[in-house]
Amino acid sequence: MQGIDLYTFFLCLIVFVLLTGAFTFLITIVLKMGITLTLSGHNDEEIIKSRQNPAKKSKFSIIETGITLLICLILILAFVFSVFVNIRDDKYFENIPTVNVVRSSSMAKKNPKNTYLTEFNLNNQFSTFDLILVYKVPPANELKKFDIVLYETDDLRVIHRIIDIEPPNEIHPEEYWFTCKGDAVNSIDRFPVRYDQIKAIYRNEKIPFIGSFISFLQSPAGVLCVILVILGMIAAPIAEKMIKKAENERYEEILDIIADAKREKLESELEKQKLAESTALLTAELEKLKTAEAERIKASELEAQTPKELEAHNSLEVNQKSTETEVESIDEKASPFAHLANRSTKTFRQKLRKHKDARVAFTELKTYIETFEKIRLIESDRHDTFKRGNLPVARFAIRGKTLYAYLALPPKEFTESKYVFTDVSDKPAYKNYPMLVKLTSQRQLRWSRELIDEIAKRGNLVRKSAPVSFTDADIEKAAEELLNKLNEENEAELSVRHEELNTRHYELESRDEKLNARHSELESRHEELNAREDEIKKREEELQKLIEAKNKDRFAHLATKNPKTFRQKLRKFKEARAAFTELKAYIEGFDRIRLIESDKHDTFKRGNLSIARFTIRGKTLYAYLALPPADFVESKYIFTDVSDKSAYKNYPMLVKLTSQRQIRWTKELIDVIARNNGLTKEKNEDKK
Repeated sequence: MQGIDLYTFFLCLIVFVLLTGAFTFLITIVLKMGITLTLSGHNDEEIIKSRQNPAKKSKFSIIETGITLLICLILILAFVFSVFVNIRDDKYFENIPTVNVVRSSSMAKKNPKNTYLTEFNLNNQFSTFDLILVYKVPPANELKKFDIVLYETDDLRVIHRIIDIEPPNEIHPEEYWFTCKGDAVNSIDRFPVRYDQIKAIYRNEKIPFIGSFISFLQSPAGVLCVILVILGMIAAPIAEKMIKKAENERYEEILDIIADAKREKLESELEKQKLAESTALLTAELEKLKTAEAERIKASELEAQTPKELEAHNSLEVNQKSTETEVESIDEKASPFAHLANRSTKTFRQKLRKHKDARVAFTELKTYIETFEKIRLIESDRHDTFKRGNLPVARFAIRGKTLYAYLALPPKEFTESKYVFTDVSDKPAYKNYPMLVKLTSQRQLRWSRELIDEIAKRGNLVRKSAPVSFTDADIEKAAEELLNKLNEENEAELSVRHEELNTRHYELESRDEKLNARHSELESRHEELNAREDEIKKREEELQKLIEAKNKDRFAHLATKNPKTFRQKLRKFKEARAAFTELKAYIEGFDRIRLIESDKHDTFKRGNLSIARFTIRGKTLYAYLALPPADFVESKYIFTDVSDKSAYKNYPMLVKLTSQRQIRWTKELIDVIARNNGLTKEKNEDKK
């Protein structure tokens, strides 16, 4: 490259880097926003439709893909050809043509003043950016007048026609001189051309118009365009893969939600069915009880008339007592289904008691909001609402296992902010709380506190006490206090219900005291009730088997799709299993190593000495090593420092095992742990 070409290349490179960086930044933001919207549920309908009804590729999409690949292939081949032309354009052969691009118009047409062109019918002109084929120049005595030759002068290549040949003479006794001229110009070339300047001869072979494209690809701008196309071809599948991964994760969450909903629906239907049966039985027996009581009253009125009537009265009382006993037995048979009502956590308080993470997050935000003056809490079955007078502040609800915060802020004012939220202003129920925040991480909790401060600032709320920065222990303690309070409320509610049941029991006992036993009929009725109880138990077992069969058919794929324990993940993911097996065998080669298994991870120790811990996230195996990351900052090893997490204080170095090189490096780091702690391989060597 010449100086001006280098200057142009570097200038284009700088502009290219700046534009590529800007567009990459914008595309990354758009891609992240799309993934966030997908994971937050905005595209659930499209995801479900695409999974349930996978559309076949249309002919148009196949043709479009083929055309795109063909264009990319042509572009790459043209670029390779331009590089080949640029490399070989100064090498010439007798029978193999060399390609050159015409960059001037001196041979584009016939100048009327050049009469020899018309006289000798010379029509082999070529235009600018034509691709011409030239060959190695023949000996000087074989060159003829009107041949078109390529010669070099002052680092320039010129392709002109020979219009005169001067053989050797006194001025140049040993060489031929040639006078050259372009067909489209008026004047001859400034200096005669010596034979040693001539490099090639043109034999009327050309390809029109192609040279402009080749010249562009040889320029700095063309090179950068080709690079940009290649980067686009690489980036497009990566972006598509990221979006597909986000859609797959969201689809698995949707399947879990649907499965939970179906399970709850089945349990609710079963509960309603059991309650309806027990209610029907209880109603029938109560009607019998009322009839018996009316007969008893009638008998008491006739009590003084005859001894036979008195005897009938006693038998009626015994009948009523037996009927009440049957009602109690029905209540006892209905009691096995009471746990179904407790399992369905419908209210906000019940969900707080059940889900610890939601309870901890709610406790932290509740304590933070209550640091402002005159804040009041309004409790309901579906949610808890915080207000100051009639001024809305925030509302909290639980969906599934996740806590959601509805904040009294206009979402449109925070569209370009850092906060992640959903605009629910179009729903009348949340017109006073139009900003929805999903509280799934500490960062979302921190942002929620900042948004609450913005509400306080706009509503002129005054703090009655400075906000306290809570530790995890403080939050856990407050959450436990809230749980205890909720349990006390639940116990109080159960106590009231228990008192009502006791009252009812006492009423039945007072009635029993007025009734005499009717032994013969009681035994027969008791046998009937036992038979009925056996029948109900049998039906209950059949229903339970039916539910288990349905759950097995409908939800079995979820258990295989989302393995929860470390062992289940090892069985499912072959690459993680192979890497763990290799490293496990390597670690157990040292003396007195013990393996501690758990649902989340496997840990290797020697006595109380920590060595390594392995876990699986997604499909990838991770190793937590007992080494100080600060000692390996400038080493060749690739790792992450997790020493700031209390759960990994004994294993602060995290290594992602995605390749054989990472496995080899992990073995080297295990050797470092062994050297630092005096571990040996004597035991294994003795076995060998």
